[in-house]
Amino acid sequence: MVEDPHWLNGTRAALKPPPKLTLSEWADENFVLSAGDANPGRWRT
Repeated sequence: MVEDPHWLNGTRAALKPPPKLTLSEWADENFVLSAGDANPGRWRT
């Protein structure tokens, strides 16, 4: 059995599609309110 070169694993990971998320799931993971906002910090649904 031949092993894949180490760089191939990184390439596969980079090309892997992102997980399917609902809009609210994406917002919970990625949206941050600025310090000047009434409720600063990570977005929570």
